Amino acid sequence: MKLKIAFFASGRGSNLQAILEAIREGWVAAEPVLLVTDRECGAEEIAKEFGVPHQRLVAKEFASAEQWQSAVTDAVKASNAELIVLCGYLRLLPAELCKRFPNRILNIHPGPLPEFGGKGMWGHHVHEAVIASGANWSGPTVHFVNEEYDKGDIIVHVPVPVLPDDTAETLAVRILPVEHKIFPIVIEQTIAHIFGITSK
Repeated sequence: MKLKIAFFASGRGSNLQAILEAIREGWVAAEPVLLVTDRECGAEEIAKEFGVPHQRLVAKEFASAEQWQSAVTDAVKASNAELIVLCGYLRLLPAELCKRFPNRILNIHPGPLPEFGGKGMWGHHVHEAVIASGANWSGPTVHFVNEEYDKGDIIVHVPVPVLPDDTAETLAVRILPVEHKIFPIVIEQTIAHIFGITSK
């Protein structure tokens, strides 16, 4: 038995690729049924490579925010997804979708939460803020998603030291491989603990 997962992405999709590789290797008991993007991005090519159905739903191409929200929600419903995983998705999910998937939407954030989260805090913005704060530690945080940016319950934070000569770029280079390692593990554990489905 495999759990159906819908993915959302806005960027190059390196976390998406790490998860899809873990699924292909058989240690995450999941079936990727959909990728939703909000712009042209590298994640779309990864989805194509792995045979994952894809829909690009760009908010400004809809007559209203409500129509976009309905389209996103309908796409997920039509896919029969049971879990949603955000891989660098930069838009706030529709409230209806969050209500339909309580504690069944996962996201990975490149820095500590809640200190370095919120609207506009993604990618290099997070790393720049961490360095500017003088913090000694950063590292990715996996959390459940609710109707506010980065406010869902934290599942795990993996500390990564901030070195004295770090830039946003060098810090990102050290954190990204940790993201690629931890996110598939958390997804596998969530599938096992919440849904009772294991890869064994």
